[in-house]
Amino acid sequence: MIKLNLTKTINAIYSIENFDFTHDETLILEINDDKLEFMHEYEIIDLGIEEFENNYWNNAMREIEGNLITSFGALNIKAEIEKDKLLLNCTIEKLAEEIIEVINGYGMFYYNNVEEFFKLNNHTTNQGVIEEHLGWLTEFENVYQYNYGYFEFKPEMIESD
Repeated sequence: MIKLNLTKTINAIYSIENFDFTHDETLILEINDDKLEFMHEYEIIDLGIEEFENNYWNNAMREIEGNLITSFGALNIKAEIEKDKLLLNCTIEKLAEEIIEVINGYGMFYYNNVEEFFKLNNHTTNQGVIEEHLGWLTEFENVYQYNYGYFEFKPEMIESD
């Protein structure tokens, strides 16, 4: 079982930075430039800040969490979310193999095996290497020519309550 910080995982995979994602109904978010930038980037600036916080943000987080579970399922990895953690029912080597397969398929870098992947990346832990490379999973569909929305945030599917 691998335990990943949910916020860091979402930031790495969906490139949404500087937000504190919580799994309960209470959001620990300040009205700040990062939130306004998010709203502008995803063209939801017509929502007011209060509506964004009360409705859209919670729905977006549920959509992202569901996408994570479905996407890891496509890699034959059972995932579940427990408060601020993403739990993956696999070994760190299995997850590394999946990330390596995407990296090698993308073609910019090439790793011969898991040992080389861990050795050539400058982290003190294997989990640190994994966390640094989670963003590569966004290329999963490009490499395999799928169009299922794996590791993809689709803000147009989010509706406010």
